[in-house]
Amino acid sequence: MKKVLTILFLGLLCFNISFADSNEIKKMMKSENFNLGINKKDTTIKGIKLKPILNEQAYKNAVKNNYGWLDYGLKVVYSKDGHPIRYGATALRFELHYDDCGFTFLDDKYRDCIRNPPHHRFEVGQSYNKTSKGFSHKQEYWYTVSFYLDKNHKFFRKQSVFQFHSSEGPYESPPFQIEILPKDGLAVKVATSEGVYADKDNACGAGMKTKVNYCEKASIKYIVMNPDELENSLGKWTDFIIHAVWDKRATEHKENKGLFEIFINGKKKVHYEGQTMWNIGRSVMQFGIYQSKNARIFKDKKPTIKEMRTTPTIAFYDEIWAKKKCKDLKLGRLGYSCEYLKSQSNEITKPDYVERAKMFASTDQASLPSMDGQYKLFWFWINRKIESNEIVINNLLFSDQVTIAKGKLTFDKLTNSKVISDKYRDKITFINVGDSFILQGNLDLDTYGTKKVIITGSTTPDERGFYIGEGLFGIDAKKGNKEFIKVKLVPTNEKEETSTTSKIEETSTINKIEETLVAEIEVNLDPVLEQLIKLTNNEINRQRSLVNSPIAQNPAVKKNELEARNDRIHDLQNLVKKLTSAKGGEVTRINKLIKKTQNELSQAAWFLGGLSSRLRTTLKNKDEITSIEFMRILDNEVESNQLIYDQLVYILGKENLNHLHAATLKDLGIHENVVGFGKLYGRLRVELSADKKKN
Repeated sequence: MKKVLTILFLGLLCFNISFADSNEIKKMMKSENFNLGINKKDTTIKGIKLKPILNEQAYKNAVKNNYGWLDYGLKVVYSKDGHPIRYGATALRFELHYDDCGFTFLDDKYRDCIRNPPHHRFEVGQSYNKTSKGFSHKQEYWYTVSFYLDKNHKFFRKQSVFQFHSSEGPYESPPFQIEILPKDGLAVKVATSEGVYADKDNACGAGMKTKVNYCEKASIKYIVMNPDELENSLGKWTDFIIHAVWDKRATEHKENKGLFEIFINGKKKVHYEGQTMWNIGRSVMQFGIYQSKNARIFKDKKPTIKEMRTTPTIAFYDEIWAKKKCKDLKLGRLGYSCEYLKSQSNEITKPDYVERAKMFASTDQASLPSMDGQYKLFWFWINRKIESNEIVINNLLFSDQVTIAKGKLTFDKLTNSKVISDKYRDKITFINVGDSFILQGNLDLDTYGTKKVIITGSTTPDERGFYIGEGLFGIDAKKGNKEFIKVKLVPTNEKEETSTTSKIEETSTINKIEETLVAEIEVNLDPVLEQLIKLTNNEINRQRSLVNSPIAQNPAVKKNELEARNDRIHDLQNLVKKLTSAKGGEVTRINKLIKKTQNELSQAAWFLGGLSSRLRTTLKNKDEITSIEFMRILDNEVESNQLIYDQLVYILGKENLNHLHAATLKDLGIHENVVGFGKLYGRLRVELSADKKKN
């Protein structure tokens, strides 16, 4: 223990770390003229006055609870003590630990800490200034700010680097922000391009209830450093030069002259023209450490809670200047020139992401009962090209069982999913407004955060009796795609649901076989082959017995059903031969595929059997099945089997899937089932449509 204390003591001596105490923070809060304690002769802050964005109530609560950030949250550091300094003698050092909280304490609430997700911060800026209150409409300013993260910094979480906020509410979103998004890199965000809307659902209220928030109608993001570039910036100073023309008029206003030009290390990264501030108040500078507490993936790695708790965030800031003319920034001190900056292109930069607001319908609105009933709710992930609206991805993800009663939707069975998480789906609201229905809520789509999604559809069912709706999730301007979440409500009835006992028993048997296979894979490959051969032979016998089942006697399907079953028997017999003689890599690939996609593979293997069972149930107590009923069953089967293949693509990746031996996929009945049933589906559709016309 003595050795540890000695090392710690020596380390403190080496860096002469004399953390600010609560009295120094108090001095910083008292007056902006103190300017965080920076000597007027130094270059760290010029042309602007700053103080901690900390209210008196939060400060007293922090002192009372002896919060650590009062000591290490912010301090002035010196070059003579070995600290990283961009220019001159001093810089600002910020530090926060994972469990720190209370900086925005107000009305006995830890506002940041109770948000969803929780945040914490230690920031300085102009918001609490009494005299130097920010930048006004029509003013033109040039700014510099230099930012430094140590070589050992970990990009565990989303983090704001620098922003301009509004000096007056009720606007929640900063007009301008530079932030670290671990998945994407370093981003510049502009929230003013399309103005605001009044929001009573607190969609942008940081999880804190207020009467009315005003949220941005659109948020545009420019990725100015990718993850590799961001990582390479560690241990080096990053210089931001910002040229702003503040304009509160709408972007489309004929006299609007708003402008943001962003230079990073001398190179122009963003040229934006349009509205640059909200129409109330002034724009005020704000920076420091402001983080989400949620873990994020950075370059395929996600931190544990322990890693985040034992790794504090430390950031340095220097050369924070604000001047009305570029020449007054004295950029030579940083190695740049106004001439070089102004010589770069004025072409408007295309954003990488554009996220438009989705305004929820009022939950107080009466929901009509015209769609009351039980449904299977299918969820789809749709991608369309922005320019042509062409669908490039149309993936069925999963389905839930729901009931709509008196216009209210409840989940009877919620499928576990991480693509659109069940914990978010469970909270969606349903409103039947007469000619259309609305499903709305904050949903994810294979992401780590949620977005407001509003799905709308017609209350008039299509020719198959289905209700279909669709809602925009987001826009990926870089890839030229729009992402949608689509739903399909397929009516079910109690009789059909209660007569599927055989299907449940069948699934239970499959699960037992699956468990056996997975266990055997880890011990010995030979028993795996034996089990597969046994399963395949059982399926052959089952297929043969079903050739003479009631479904085969139905005039509408007899020919096609017999043809499909005979083909299936032939394919299965070939599979037995291949499995019997399989060796080495082929067996390994089969085992790997089974292990990774247990449920999907079992569903595919029992594909035709499941169809027969459902058709037999439908035919029970009926002399014949109608064309409409049969087509509805066919449509469900196509969706179910496409789902199997799409899930394989999702789990393994399309590239990996293509590299797998073609025979392996065919033998295991995956893609072959989709293609084979697609052909059967097409033929039956044609025949049934022809019969319908004749009748």
